[in-house]
This record gives sequence, C-alpha cells and structure tokens, in this order.
Amino acid sequence: MKELEVLSANTLTKSAETEALTPDFYVLRYKEFLPMYISHGMPSNDTLATYYSAINQFLAWCRAGNAHPLYLQDFQLRMYRKTLTDSGYKDDSIAVKIIAVRLFYEVAVKLKLIPENPCKDIVTSSSFAQDEMIRFYSTEQIKSICEFFEDEKDDFVRLRNIAAVYLMAVEGLRCVEVHRANREDIDFERGIMQVRGKGHGRQIFPCYETLNMIKAYLAACPPLDKIGKDGILTPLFLSNAKFTRYNRITRDGLRYVLNKALKSLGIKVEGSSCHILRHSCGTNLYAAKKDLRLVQDVLGHRDPKTTARYAHLANRISNRGTEAIVPR
Repeated sequence: MKELEVLSANTLTKSAETEALTPDFYVLRYKEFLPMYISHGMPSNDTLATYYSAINQFLAWCRAGNAHPLYLQDFQLRMYRKTLTDSGYKDDSIAVKIIAVRLFYEVAVKLKLIPENPCKDIVTSSSFAQDEMIRFYSTEQIKSICEFFEDEKDDFVRLRNIAAVYLMAVEGLRCVEVHRANREDIDFERGIMQVRGKGHGRQIFPCYETLNMIKAYLAACPPLDKIGKDGILTPLFLSNAKFTRYNRITRDGLRYVLNKALKSLGIKVEGSSCHILRHSCGTNLYAAKKDLRLVQDVLGHRDPKTTARYAHLANRISNRGTEAIVPR
C-alpha cells in the first residue's frame, strides 16, 4: 500500500488547468473536478456538500491508515464499508457515503489516473432498495398529520406546516425542494410551480387545494420588509425560530416540525421523516388513479422503473393472492 504524500495548498501554485495532473494533485484538489461530473456539470450546493462531506470522511480514514486513496484495492474499500457499519451508521447513510466515494474514483478513472474503479463492486443496502421496504402513510394518516397542526394557535406557523405537508404528501416534493422554494417560483394565475430540485429542476401543476393552502399561508405571513431575502428571491417557507425568524427554514427545521407531529401521533418510522411523505404521494396517487405515467410525471422520475415500485406495492396491497389458498 503506497503512503499518501501530504501536500499543502501552498505547494500548488498553478491552477487545475495548467498543473500536471497527478494522483496527489487530484486527492488534494478533487473539488475542482467532481462538479463537472455531477448533474450534467450543474450540481446543487446541497448535492456537493453531501458528496464533499462523505469524501472528506473517507480521505481522513485513508490518512489515519497512512494509505493513498488512489492505490487502494477492493478489499480495502470493503474494510472501509465495514468501518462505517461498525461505527453505527444506518444503511441509507452508508449507501450515500459509498456512492460519493465511488464517484470520487469514477472521476479519477475518467482523468486516467487509475485504470479501474476499486469501489465499483462495493454493494450497499438502502432501506428503499425494494418495493416492499417502501414506507408510506395512508391518506387518512396524512389527514391526521394536518389535523395535528390545526391545534397551533399561530396562523403563520399552522398554515406553513400544513402547506409544507401538502407539497410533500400531495404534490410529491422532496424536503430539499420545499426548503428551496421561493414565492417567485409560483404562478398562481396559471397554477404552475417551478421546483428547484435535481439538475435543472422541473415544473409541477399543483392541485387547487394545494395552491389555496399556500395562498392562505402567504396571507398569514409577515410583511415582505420583515422577510429575510435570499439574494433576489423571497423564501416561501419561513422559520419561526428565535434567531432565524422569518428567514428561510432549514431542512432540519422542516424535519423537526414533521417529526414532532409523527411522534405525537405514534406513526414515526425510525430513521425516516419527510421523504416518507413523497413515498406516500407516489403510493396513494397510483392507488387512486392507476396511472403510472401520471405518478412518474408528478414525482419527476426519469426512469419509469423507479416509479414502477409504487405500482407494484399498491397492487400487492390491493391484490392479496394468497387469499385463494386459505384453508376454509
């Protein structure tokens, strides 16, 4: 195993465009290359932060073992995966971390720094890898979540929470997409909303109930001069926390709000919160409409195989074939 030569930023005076591309240079400056290979070269800041955090953790593990990451072999990557498991990380977290490391190596292969990706065969288990592991809430449970928030006396907070649930559970938005939403993204006259999600984002056409809920929430919001702008944009969902009041609510803030309701209702699924609402949208929409293309369009899936999980799950729930062989 080759040792990792420790380089400082001061030893590298040239840019990535002119510096001789070596394994050491890539390890030190991988952030200059990685964004070019994610989301068609236009990754979001959240995506980059997730990848950078996972890769930095991996590089720290390499340094601790005095190993150069570009000279590791398959069995050493398996040792790293075991380290993550032994450290208590959940399957979904491990999957994200390994995906980031795999991308780190994929870029190194494209740059012809290594002949093959040593992480390509490192398999991880995600809790949503199979349709039978998809967690979702029924429409009645979604209703109970909204009713829980009805007890909130502050109209601004009450309507914000319910509007966020509508966007996730009815319209299928991800937590990060709700977090990024701005007032300027919604055209109420035509009933169109621009979603700032993966890649270039997408347009959705919310139902009128969702649009009306958002209008009611906006009517309860403070005046515009009290809202913390995000550049030229006006955040849609605002925080009511003491030190960030009327600024954009964080993703953790959204999770906190939802988890409070789920725990109180006794339907909290350990390790999951907001994303279950998106799964609920897919599962319940297919069960109601039996239209796979509609579900794919609403959720913004590129691959119909991803959407098919919801159809398969809904069909298995409604068609319990083993009833035919019950001994009577």
